[in-house]
Amino acid sequence: MIKATINGKVIELAKPAPLKELTTNLKLPCGGRGICGRCKIIVQGIPTTKKDYKFFTQTQLEQGARIACDKIISQDCTIEYVPTAKTQEYKKIEHCSMFASLGIHNIVIGILDDVQLQETVEVAHNLDITDKEAGKKLKAKLIQESLELMEAYRVPQAQTLLLAGNAQMLVLFLGESYEKLCTFDYRDSIFDSYSASGVRYSLPMEDIFILPWINGYLGSDIISALTALDESSLFIDFSQTPLFATKTNEGYLLAPFFPIDEHHPLPNQAYLATIKYFNHLDPNINKALIRGSLPFDLPYGLESIDAEEKMLEFLCRAAVDRKYRTKADKVRRQCSIIDLAQEPLWQDYFSRLCQGCND
Repeated sequence: MIKATINGKVIELAKPAPLKELTTNLKLPCGGRGICGRCKIIVQGIPTTKKDYKFFTQTQLEQGARIACDKIISQDCTIEYVPTAKTQEYKKIEHCSMFASLGIHNIVIGILDDVQLQETVEVAHNLDITDKEAGKKLKAKLIQESLELMEAYRVPQAQTLLLAGNAQMLVLFLGESYEKLCTFDYRDSIFDSYSASGVRYSLPMEDIFILPWINGYLGSDIISALTALDESSLFIDFSQTPLFATKTNEGYLLAPFFPIDEHHPLPNQAYLATIKYFNHLDPNINKALIRGSLPFDLPYGLESIDAEEKMLEFLCRAAVDRKYRTKADKVRRQCSIIDLAQEPLWQDYFSRLCQGCND
């Protein structure tokens, strides 16, 4: 039995549990993603994590300072914090920018003052993309959640809304034809960044900036992930369309597996052969930015890094700084898509892995 003493109250746990599930009056401004550092706690018995070092000095860490949102209670500990959720008064901000990431199942919306993230909210939308009214429902949800954040911080209008997301969700938002967009090549300018007035989309923002996306299958969420890649890392996305990507001297090389029949998925050997293929291109690859749940274990001792956190950090920066939007455009122009099924080296790796499995 694990005993956690939280603000003087003893909680007994039969198994490890996230701290954020055990606290009801501690505000998590960034939605518990570890990017704002404002859910400070003082603890005894909980080791530091990488995210703690982002927000606290060595002296503060030695005194027990931690962020709460990424902590798993797996051993006896004592935790103290100042309750905020029920007593929090939102400060008034004079100017704000916002970002919204449109996911296939949820929307993440953030509000920032001139420089700092104030809060994010994540809400499910449960949209049926085949519904003729899905686009209107998506916009209505975006408006509702944006207005609630703006009202909380007493700001009448956002200056900018930075919009990113899954390709299917962007299609709904823009009112385009999904079938039409899927016929365009990834090099077509139709997928370049796009800006418009908020009035055009009946949104309470002066301007809307839509990050560039790649094609009818791969949205601007992928672009935000690619900005975090260096030449020793892979991006592996299994949130929807399986995708592998790496950065090369020439740009960004993407290997998507689409469209995939969810009832007849590819064998794991296909994905492992892809990692081996990219490792052949760059033997120095030592880490992988992961999004979604992988159906296989990472080979070659690759370090796993949370891609969602990196993507959200980029959206925060791009919402208030034009140079990051320019960077997104540059990344989009440097993208190349490869069909691995036509690559003899990948075919050889895949065959060997399958043979080894059969043996």
